[in-house]
Amino acid sequence: MSNLRVRLISSFNQILSRRHFRQNSLYKLSLTGLVIISLPLVFAFIYALVAITKHTTLTQQTLINTIIVTESNRIILERLVSMERNIRQYQILKEPDLLKGFQDHHQAFIDTARNMKSEEVKSELQATMNQLLKNENKLYLLIVKKTTSGQQELTKNDLNNYADLTLEARKLVDKGGIQLRQEAKALSTAAKQVKNNLIYSIFLAVPLALTLGLIFVSLLIKPIKHIGYAIRKIGKGNFYQAVNIQGPKDLEALGKHLEWLRNRLNQLENDKQNFIKNISHELKTPLATLKEGSSILQDEIVGELNQEQQEIIQLMQLGCIQLNSLIENLLEYQKAISIQAKLNCSTFDLDLLIKRIIEEYRLIINTKKIQTKELLIPVKIQADRDKVRVIISNLLSNALKFGAPNSDLGVTVRKLGINIYIIIEDQGKGISTRDQKFIFNEFYQEESSESWPVRGSGLGLKLIKDYIKIHHGGIKLLKSNERYSGARFLVRLPITQNVQQGIAE
Repeated sequence: MSNLRVRLISSFNQILSRRHFRQNSLYKLSLTGLVIISLPLVFAFIYALVAITKHTTLTQQTLINTIIVTESNRIILERLVSMERNIRQYQILKEPDLLKGFQDHHQAFIDTARNMKSEEVKSELQATMNQLLKNENKLYLLIVKKTTSGQQELTKNDLNNYADLTLEARKLVDKGGIQLRQEAKALSTAAKQVKNNLIYSIFLAVPLALTLGLIFVSLLIKPIKHIGYAIRKIGKGNFYQAVNIQGPKDLEALGKHLEWLRNRLNQLENDKQNFIKNISHELKTPLATLKEGSSILQDEIVGELNQEQQEIIQLMQLGCIQLNSLIENLLEYQKAISIQAKLNCSTFDLDLLIKRIIEEYRLIINTKKIQTKELLIPVKIQADRDKVRVIISNLLSNALKFGAPNSDLGVTVRKLGINIYIIIEDQGKGISTRDQKFIFNEFYQEESSESWPVRGSGLGLKLIKDYIKIHHGGIKLLKSNERYSGARFLVRLPITQNVQQGIAE
């Protein structure tokens, strides 16, 4: 069966490689496959029909022949008995009617024996029949000669010869019964053979049909699987590998549409990246000018400032920080998806990095009068320092953005086994249940904080998730508690990148 399957697959592959297969529609090929799959079952049905018809005909013919032989033997026996009775009665009564009856029974005996076809009687039975006819004819001629000449009387021995013929006829009847039993046994054996042949044909036809069906379905499904694979690649953002579908013409047409879609999406992706890159760099120049101008004013180089002017300068500096964060997120996002964010690992002190990032946000912290609650432990970690910096910085930026003024902001670092756990939590209004399942989508923006008028880019949490993923770590939004009613994020990072971790917990 395995060799047959290999040959069938090879034959179907040759068919698939031909041009006319690719030019046919999926409907025509499915119809052709259905016909091919049905052929073994049709052949098995035809074979069963022929075998049953043949066996039925043979059974009928055998039964008819057996009945004819049995009935003929019975009639022969009855005629012999009647002939013996008539001739004995004639011997006593000398009535012509009895002699005529004797002759009529003889003629019926001869007609019955001769009417039996040779194919209806076996050779052994035929020999007995011929011998009976010969003996009966000899005795009949003797009796007729003596009765018609009137010169000789029938002897007792002549009459007793009919008893011997009757015994021979009974043997003929017995042999006919034996023939009947033999024919019945032969028919039973033939019926069993037909039944076995039908079972064998079914056992052969059904697996063959199933094998053909599986092969044909697998060959038709092959281009469909390629289409599904191409769709998954496009869905994952892989727009660089061409879509080439070979198979029925309608599936090839679908493959061409997918190729057009891939090119279109690739063009749109390139346009988006170019836009992000250009707008980010274009914003850098006026931002640098704004930061430089606010620094000059704060340093009172152009003149002394009053209290209100100092507060305005601080607001300008806060805006510069926020705009710089937005631009950095755009650049990080563009870099992450353009080079697939490969790791550049080094060993560094995580607690020192977190402290340095907190100091970078000191102006915002002081402006909103937020108290940072730091529970850090000295720990070295092997990771991409720049990407970890983006993770911590974006989480702190969100906590400061959505945290309430005059509130606490918690930063906790714990070590457990081979992982480092970082918890950043605030006392803001938190993330609504409706928004929680979307916060890691790119460009998704939740409702902005009233104390933070500049809206974000919607890329911060997306970058965080991507960077944590390539570190084989995970991020989780925790439920708020009594102390921290706002957003509470738990980040898991492996201490070393030699151990492969799950993406998310």
